[in-house]
Amino acid sequence: MMMDELARQVGCAVTAFYRPGWGLTSRPCQTDWEENQLPNPYKIESQVDLLLSFCSSMGFTSVVLAGHDGGGGLLALKAAQIVQSSRNSINVLIKGIVLLDVSL
Repeated sequence: MMMDELARQVGCAVTAFYRPGWGLTSRPCQTDWEENQLPNPYKIESQVDLLLSFCSSMGFTSVVLAGHDGGGGLLALKAAQIVQSSRNSINVLIKGIVLLDVSL
């Protein structure tokens, strides 16, 4: 409900990205990613890759990231750092960052 109201007020799409093991996501076990030779989904670098891939798969070309608390705030900042330095292959522009209740 809150995302719908925010989308209505700002006039653009609003969606949520849950980091692996948080929110409505499953809790990956170490064997899950090791057996499939995947990166550790709990590392911030992996989560940045997942976030940027999520934005791209949603069709977003530009975003404003809102990060809550230390984890979400750090993820938003690291994503902006990666995009700013052009170290990613996903073409998503981060237009801004909103940090909520963050103490980094």
